[in-house]
Amino acid sequence: MIRKTRARAYVATVAALLSILSPHHSKAFAATAPNSYALVQRAIDGYVLPHIAELKLQTERLALSVDQLCQNGAESSQEEVESEFRKTVEAYAGIEFFRFGPLVEKGRREKISFWPDPRGIVPRQLRLFMANQNLSQMNADAISKQSAALQGLPALE
Repeated sequence: MIRKTRARAYVATVAALLSILSPHHSKAFAATAPNSYALVQRAIDGYVLPHIAELKLQTERLALSVDQLCQNGAESSQEEVESEFRKTVEAYAGIEFFRFGPLVEKGRREKISFWPDPRGIVPRQLRLFMANQNLSQMNADAISKQSAALQGLPALE
């Protein structure tokens, strides 16, 4: 009895697959399926560009909050930096998996987030940088000349 039931289920599955793969069904599917260009354009316009815009906005907000913290050192500014940092990391998570376009040029991905860091390069380079620098001369220009490990979110964290 069980064998007959399994055999019927198998035959039904094969029949369904054959009907899907039939020339009539394939033509109907091809007529309704969007072309590759339309799919790519929809992905770019509907996902990639909005997420990049969100990351840009969040990094600008983060930079302003860090500047404010550096100027006044208030505890409320510290909380603001932590909040903006969290939002920036979340915004970056929306595009972190991309491995194409401007994100991979000139090591931008690594400059945003040097991760994974299995050998502990970020903390090691941060200690050396902080020990060898005059804190009054630390600015974005000086840091931009350093390795990617010192430029991104893990280093700021």
